[in-house]
Amino acid sequence: VTQASFLQRTLERLSSTQSLKLKTEEAAPVAVIALQRYLSEQTKGQQLDSYSYDVTVTDGVWRAKCFLHPSLNHLVHSNSLKTGSEISITQCSFVYNERRLGHGYICIEQLRCAAKRSAVLARVNTVSSLPMLVKQGMERSVVLQSDVPLQVSRKHYLSLWNNDDPEGDIWMSGSPSADTVLDVSKVTLLSSLDSSFKNTWKPLPLLVKIIHKSRLRYYGKFGLKIDYPYQVGC
Repeated sequence: VTQASFLQRTLERLSSTQSLKLKTEEAAPVAVIALQRYLSEQTKGQQLDSYSYDVTVTDGVWRAKCFLHPSLNHLVHSNSLKTGSEISITQCSFVYNERRLGHGYICIEQLRCAAKRSAVLARVNTVSSLPMLVKQGMERSVVLQSDVPLQVSRKHYLSLWNNDDPEGDIWMSGSPSADTVLDVSKVTLLSSLDSSFKNTWKPLPLLVKIIHKSRLRYYGKFGLKIDYPYQVGC
């Protein structure tokens, strides 16, 4: 990557300071390309229904997945901060995670929202082809930042506006192919279920067709460590 990068320059400056305040002329605009929500890590004095947000931004050269400081959550609630919008980062810091070696991320502490759609995106053909910006020595964080929250105690994202719909590629990775071919000689049909139980100690798997599926229900309550909290009624 040879083009000058605001995000790369900012990360380099964070190597020598705990918190970085950017002047107006230093704060180059970046585009918001992803906004993801999840349950906050519980701390003393924290509201029980609080959520955290990861914001992925790009300057047209690099992508960077950042943690949004909780004081800025209201920008998400008011839809001022949204995917496709343009922002200017005016203060940020770098957070080292002490519970996982080689894991850290940028925390956006202050920003300005522009009232227009980002011009940065107009210069990018494929956003997913841009490299992910990671601090030197923390290259393993690229994997961590693919589709899991930056706060390592959480393992999945929630839909941005409700708790019913699964969010992220993690829920699609194990989905079966639509072209799956079944060997019907190794399954039991519903019509022959009675005879199957009478004739064998180990009945074959039952083959059924789902004709109705209700909405997913979310059971990932606060204080419960449930890796896969979605259940569906058929």
